[in-house]
Amino acid sequence: MFRLFVALCLLTPLLLGAEPRGMLPDDYYRFVFVTDPQLAPDGRQLAFVHSTIGEDKRSRHSNLWLVATDGKTDPRQLTFSNHDRSPRWSPDGSQLAFLSGRKDGQQLHLLPIAGGEARAITSLKQAGIRDFSWSPDGQQLLLTLSVDPAIEDPTAEKANHGSPEADVVVIRHALYKSDGSGYLNERRSGLWLLDIATQQLSRLTGDARWHDHSAQFSPDGSQIVFASDRSEDALEGSMQQDLFLLALDDGSITRLDTLPGQASSPQWSPDGSQLLYQHQADYFEPQQLVLHQLRTGGNRLIAKDWDRNASNALWQSKDRILLSADHQGSRPVFELDLRRDTPRIRLSEQGSASQLTLTADGKRLGYLWQDEQHLPEIWFQNANQAPRQLTRFNQQLLSELKLQPLESFWFEHEQGQS
Repeated sequence: MFRLFVALCLLTPLLLGAEPRGMLPDDYYRFVFVTDPQLAPDGRQLAFVHSTIGEDKRSRHSNLWLVATDGKTDPRQLTFSNHDRSPRWSPDGSQLAFLSGRKDGQQLHLLPIAGGEARAITSLKQAGIRDFSWSPDGQQLLLTLSVDPAIEDPTAEKANHGSPEADVVVIRHALYKSDGSGYLNERRSGLWLLDIATQQLSRLTGDARWHDHSAQFSPDGSQIVFASDRSEDALEGSMQQDLFLLALDDGSITRLDTLPGQASSPQWSPDGSQLLYQHQADYFEPQQLVLHQLRTGGNRLIAKDWDRNASNALWQSKDRILLSADHQGSRPVFELDLRRDTPRIRLSEQGSASQLTLTADGKRLGYLWQDEQHLPEIWFQNANQAPRQLTRFNQQLLSELKLQPLESFWFEHEQGQS
């Protein structure tokens, strides 16, 4: 009888469930990190990166997953190398391009969605891929490569391949070190075009005096916009950065007359007549959104009296953009009608929405959402319907924890505003 009583006492907490507890340091190793959501062109599926911490508690295992946006099926794993990231849909939705650090280092791969193995389409030996995007016709990929501009063929082996690396770093510029990367070398960011059928690389830009980046094809595929600081102080900490247009028919490059300061993150309007970009006038100044008219060269500050730092800005239609911004302790998704110049909260007034992904028709939206009680998971909204959660990888862990909600308070400052 005594043994039965003891057994029941031991089983009772298991049957009733453990009391929720606070978070412990070791809980971090159970986190599932969900990042980089990418909606398919038809909006029916969404690809993303699923990462966990390795058994050594130092490495991360990152693979591509896919989930249907109707919410009727569980997410499924697409790749299994543990070194995959940056999924990008082809314009027709039949393939995913992605970066993978497999046996030959980090290379660009293609994966057919209908079935089949992923295949590498680059064989870089002396360059790293910083960014890439599809051409509108799906025949080419625009690559931003980190490579020494003196190198003609980044797929060729180094002349001294196998020799020990020099342990001396020569500093020539004020910008000589980067967080996470260490000392900078002779590599610069330049633009290259990859023909998918032939796997041939051709250089578009590249110069030892500056970096070119943030490149995007125009909607008709005839031009590329990119950002670059091509001033004399580009490698000395300059705050200047301009936007440039590269014509693919003759390779000519034209500097756009953007506002003084730093122009970044250019986005083509759906009809290709305007560019939306972020602008910062100087250090410690807020970032603002600007519309640049390509025909006239004019610049217009958007919602110039709105004291928010906007990010993730995307064109929803020719007169409307979506963006996220910090707002009273949260980070909602805002909708901005360019005709009225007034942002309004579209969704997620509580918590934080980030990494927005939008279909070309502007009707389907995917994003990450989190708050102080929930780890980031993927959500989806179809037009103005109620948002729905598509992933719940951290649900089991969170059910064991008792996390506190955000408590807000208000006060008036010296100008009488709260």
